Amino acid sequence: MNPTQVNPAAWQDHEVIFDMEGFSAIWGRYDNDDNFCLGARWNGGEDERGYPGQDAYPLWFVIPDYLTLSMLERLNTNALQGDLRAANGNPIQLESIRQSAYL
Repeated sequence: MNPTQVNPAAWQDHEVIFDMEGFSAIWGRYDNDDNFCLGARWNGGEDERGYPGQDAYPLWFVIPDYLTLSMLERLNTNALQGDLRAANGNPIQLESIRQSAYL
């Protein structure tokens, strides 16, 4: 499943910041919280909903705050050109994510 098509109502102002080898991550607000957080999922194949999901609906799971910084840094290391990229190809700087997360 294309991660840009996973849009559950619980996530607001989110965008895909990592998509590689069937694993994707988003940065956004969850459950109307003012703070941003990291979400992730395994995408599955083209006709699969991936994991997590509920019934036929694909979902994102929230990465706990205590893992967010280390996971963002590792995603940043693995991402093309040394930075995270939004689905539109624009770079997302790790420092701006840190500031919005109050990490």
